[in-house]
Amino acid sequence: MAEVAAPPYRVIPIIPALKAGAMEGLKPFVASDKINEAIGFPGQLVDDWHDRAIARMGELLSKYRSLKVYMDSCVHCGACSDKCHYFIGTQDPKNMPVARQDLMRSVYRRYFTLPGKLFPKLVGARDLTREVLDEWYSYFNQCSECRRCSVFCPYGIDTAEVTMAAREILDSVGYGQKYSNEIIGKVHRIGNNLGLPGPALENTLEGLEEDVLEDTGAAVKYPLDQKGAEVLLVTPSADFFAEPHVDSLIGYGKVFHAAGISWTLSSKASEAGNFGMFIGNYEQMQKIAMRVREAALELGVKRIVVGECGHAWRVAYAFWNTLTGIGAGANDPFAIQLQKQLDPNYKQPSHICEVTWDLIQAGRLKFNKEANDHRIVTFHDSCNVARGSRMGDYAGGQFDIPRNIIRAVANHYVDMSEATTREQTFCCGGGGGLLTDELLDLRVKGALPRMEALKQIVDQNGVIGDGERQPFEIAEDWARFKRVTSGHPLIMGRRTHEAIGRWLPGRTTIVVTSRPEAVDLPTGAQATGHAVDSWPAALDLARSLDDEVYVAGGGSIYDQAWPHLTDLDLTEVHASAPGSVHFPVIDPELWAEVAREPRQGFDFVHYTRRDRTPVDG
Repeated sequence: MAEVAAPPYRVIPIIPALKAGAMEGLKPFVASDKINEAIGFPGQLVDDWHDRAIARMGELLSKYRSLKVYMDSCVHCGACSDKCHYFIGTQDPKNMPVARQDLMRSVYRRYFTLPGKLFPKLVGARDLTREVLDEWYSYFNQCSECRRCSVFCPYGIDTAEVTMAAREILDSVGYGQKYSNEIIGKVHRIGNNLGLPGPALENTLEGLEEDVLEDTGAAVKYPLDQKGAEVLLVTPSADFFAEPHVDSLIGYGKVFHAAGISWTLSSKASEAGNFGMFIGNYEQMQKIAMRVREAALELGVKRIVVGECGHAWRVAYAFWNTLTGIGAGANDPFAIQLQKQLDPNYKQPSHICEVTWDLIQAGRLKFNKEANDHRIVTFHDSCNVARGSRMGDYAGGQFDIPRNIIRAVANHYVDMSEATTREQTFCCGGGGGLLTDELLDLRVKGALPRMEALKQIVDQNGVIGDGERQPFEIAEDWARFKRVTSGHPLIMGRRTHEAIGRWLPGRTTIVVTSRPEAVDLPTGAQATGHAVDSWPAALDLARSLDDEVYVAGGGSIYDQAWPHLTDLDLTEVHASAPGSVHFPVIDPELWAEVAREPRQGFDFVHYTRRDRTPVDG
């Protein structure tokens, strides 16, 4: 596999310069005959692929009115051009949504419109040649079907549906993607995307029970194929063992345990992911979803809950009812039986976040939010959840409910830029059947916009350095620092002391370091200094010298000093900066802002502790 280098971070939003053909040669492995035939597709590219492809396109156009509308309605306004994370990351113009659509639209015009049949060059129509087919395979496998472009399209054109149609046509002529088609075969044979048999699942779940008991002392159970359970949980197979995904499954078990809800997993339908959507084949999507219906009937459950997986929830929300009758929609005898069996007091199916939030609102889950006070938390909206589904019983619930859950367990939540969240959220870069090693370069570049948004919010929330230097040099800030701290003991860590580069005159500096003997103490009369090996030692020494003690960082020292502080005298800079060291979160319930002096580009701010009773007085 070729070397993959992550591109440098940039300030967002950004419209990249074009690099024509930058990703032209990138494509996933083609499925073998064994893989394709196992799920009902031709084993390899058929001899009459051209006629079959055009015929299949005609079937899709007649079957799905939306597809024909999308082919006819685009006016090339450019509203979508810079909205695709893959275009932003790769700079390849064919990864613009409008250009990717035109790969199919040009063929559509040639064979399904009168102007295209008579005057193909005048209307941008193209014959479906082998070169064009290869181009389809490459670029339609560089789309994660995230639908961000559709948010900005004034006509609501859904590039994901165009991509799905193109992949369906490719599969129909024996030109399918190995990664997706192989996984679909595993689901049919075994029940999950990873091909984990029942004994392996059972062993994994027993291991989780042991781990949770050791960590928490709680006997949380992770049952498999338990008949009569209230809830059937269907979750992506990565949750069974992959890091950090397994933490999700551990959390589901804890939620059900704490709420006293009986639940089970199914060895037959352990997989929530449905790659039938990725390849645009509704027959495969239905076959995979039918395993869930069969498991629910066999186990006699009253509720079906989907774990946290964006595209799995999209399929469940949008298609399960009509494809399988899991909620309501299908009217075959087994669908009717299942609809009678399931509890009508609950949404069928439900997302795990909906279940969790309902339990929190009902007071059945209790949390110690303060245990997470050392964390600043943000949230990445899943593209499939944000733009292809809903949670709760009101519009926008898919945005509010996950954030409500986070706020219920953490005091310090911040949102990333509005241009990169909610409906406009960027894709993580690995969805849509593209999570395969041969597309790693694409995935890294496609994840760049999300990483830039994350970096931006990190840089904006309390960065005070990188462990070596301070991010800002402001003369007025240094002058005020000198004025406020002069005449008093000043505690700081070794790195902060070294970043300053000298012993500060007019005060006693106490340096905290694991090796006090290695610190060169001041020898002149202008400055006084000490070196000690711990925060408690520094605090005791400072208090022996003066009742008023100041703390100057860095991050570790601030964390240790935090419970002892009564006042915060800060300079808040109105700019972001890179760095790995952050100032502790200022909780407004604990701290009151009592003064603010605005300056050009920064403010001097003073906070006081509301209760004025820090640790040890």
